[in-house]
Amino acid sequence: MSACALPYDTVPGALHIGCFQHNRLIGVGSILPDPRKGATQPASWRIRGMAVEEDARGTGAGRKIVEALISYVEQQGLPAEVWCNGRAHVTGFYQRLGFQQLGDVFEIPGTGPHVVMVKTLAPQ
Repeated sequence: MSACALPYDTVPGALHIGCFQHNRLIGVGSILPDPRKGATQPASWRIRGMAVEEDARGTGAGRKIVEALISYVEQQGLPAEVWCNGRAHVTGFYQRLGFQQLGDVFEIPGTGPHVVMVKTLAPQ
């Protein structure tokens, strides 16, 4: 499993979750404290490693993962922001969850076009 290990896995405060369907892992996501350049909130959390198996897309698994990650951030204290470098073709997914695109599409070598997506979380 060391092939799946990433440098940010052990950052204090990081959370890694999975979504299962019939005992099969179909999606994963991580969140960690990571200041975004230009952040307007005192706390900034970054979603990393977000992925859902191709045959499980459209089932709500991705939504559940992101909602769980956001819930974790809310428990850490607000106000805060959640952000990610999302693949450009899933911008609508993040927008439906309340994220806004910042800036233009940019290329991450080896993985393709991405956009910065940000969601501000305020106390209720």
